[in-house]
Amino acid sequence: MQKVSFLKEKGCLPLFLFTLALLFLPSGIVSAQAKKPQALPTLIVFDIVTEKGVEKSTGNMLTEVVIDRIAGLGRYIVIGQKDIDKMMAWEEKKQLQGCNDTSCLVQIAGALGAHYYIEGSIGVIGNQYIITLKQIDALVVKVITRRTDTVNKDETTLVQSMKNMVDFIFTGKAVDKKPVSPKLLTDMGMGFLFSGVGVVAIGGVFQGLSVKAHNDANSEKDPQKMADQLSRMDTYKSVAIAGYATGGALAVTGAVLWIYGAVSKPPKSKEPVKAKVSYFVTPAISGDAVGIGLSGNW
Repeated sequence: MQKVSFLKEKGCLPLFLFTLALLFLPSGIVSAQAKKPQALPTLIVFDIVTEKGVEKSTGNMLTEVVIDRIAGLGRYIVIGQKDIDKMMAWEEKKQLQGCNDTSCLVQIAGALGAHYYIEGSIGVIGNQYIITLKQIDALVVKVITRRTDTVNKDETTLVQSMKNMVDFIFTGKAVDKKPVSPKLLTDMGMGFLFSGVGVVAIGGVFQGLSVKAHNDANSEKDPQKMADQLSRMDTYKSVAIAGYATGGALAVTGAVLWIYGAVSKPPKSKEPVKAKVSYFVTPAISGDAVGIGLSGNW
């Protein structure tokens, strides 16, 4: 008996191949289209404009900080001023020298096909930097988000503040907190330390009252008065223990803050942050009544 394969029958093989093409070719095309990544919008970061009192190198440094921060979001193709200079011919660079007005920046953004661009400035007023940053839609020439910040003249704080401004513009909130000034830490540490010593001293006062109440109870003949003295002794002792514990915790916290602030203080900082923190703890004792007065600036 002779066996004949179905695929070898006349006309069956072409039909079979055509059926496979109909089944798999469309799905392959759809799959390829689905996997095709969408192009990211282009965003230009123009150089930060430096006003009087700020060196050009500081503006360049902040521009690089902004570029790096935005690129880290992964939402844009980020182009900086240096990248633009490399792409343009010498004649074009000559024509665009000093270009910082809105119409000129929009023309550059449009020529490069950018949807957005960032512009900013930094200046000095007194002992503080004034920083401004704006995100602009180049297609409609409209400011999307703007942010102005005031920073003490400290380079570490300045860089962190610029990062916070970028985070605010693109996420609506500052991701990183501003670093606490070392000077403020040492001032707070001293305040907590002296407050702790004062509270411990108050605990010592109550310890003395507890001892006095104990001695009075031993010398008392009336059982009722003896019980009252022993009750006062227990109260004074509890307050004394609380004073020792609270004061000790404050003193230790103050010492840690002071040491941390002293160690982290920038050695080249010439203009420390102006921060005055002071605490005053005053015990008040009148007869059987004892109180604590706490005042100061923080």
